[in-house]
Amino acid sequence: MSSMIALEKDLYQIDVYDMYLPERTNVYLIKGASKIVLIETGPAPGVKHILAAIEKLNLTPAQVDFVIVTHIHLDHAGGAGAILAKLPQAKVLVHPRGARHLTEPGRLIAGAKAIYGEKFNSFFGEIVPVDQERVYTPVNGEQLTLDPNIRLTFYHTLGHASHHMVIYDPLRKGLFSGDALGVRYDYLSKAA
Repeated sequence: MSSMIALEKDLYQIDVYDMYLPERTNVYLIKGASKIVLIETGPAPGVKHILAAIEKLNLTPAQVDFVIVTHIHLDHAGGAGAILAKLPQAKVLVHPRGARHLTEPGRLIAGAKAIYGEKFNSFFGEIVPVDQERVYTPVNGEQLTLDPNIRLTFYHTLGHASHHMVIYDPLRKGLFSGDALGVRYDYLSKAA
């Protein structure tokens, strides 16, 4: 049931089957010459799809350098602690206002349980805290160089959440926007 698509040379989209639905939440893997990055993690149950994609690309978990989350909502970052447990070298990059929710996810869990009730465990699994030493909070406009041609820029984008950021990739003239630009679920429009 794992689904990975090569979008461009060294850019891959991984479907993590959020809430067991295809095409709901995706993770992106960028394979730079010297650094490998995951953008988003999806919820914890989707981590197995990320690990399968890493293996399919003939990479090892130890080769992944960074995990970037656009914001800390569980459909985008709920698997951060679980995936970092499998990626021994990786650091997670998160908006400064979201960092404490990754290291101490109690309030985040309580809020989601109030919404999802008995479906919480099935949809989101175990939310594993991230070690403080593995968290980095880029400032607005900061850049991360993956190789001489790939330089990602972080922009703090409040609106969807006060802890949201987007990542601009000038090489591809693309933006990893999380939920900053809206959400579209094709399966809902097909059902109508």
